[in-house]
Amino acid sequence: RWGAERGRDWVRRLSAGEALDQLRRSLLNLT
Repeated sequence: RWGAERGRDWVRRLSAGEALDQLRRSLLNLT
């Protein structure tokens, strides 16, 4: 079974990836 810490770390990475994706899209919209 997963540890709570690992689950949180994975969620952090996933949310960070989504944030980067949104930044890329916003930059593309600006140009």
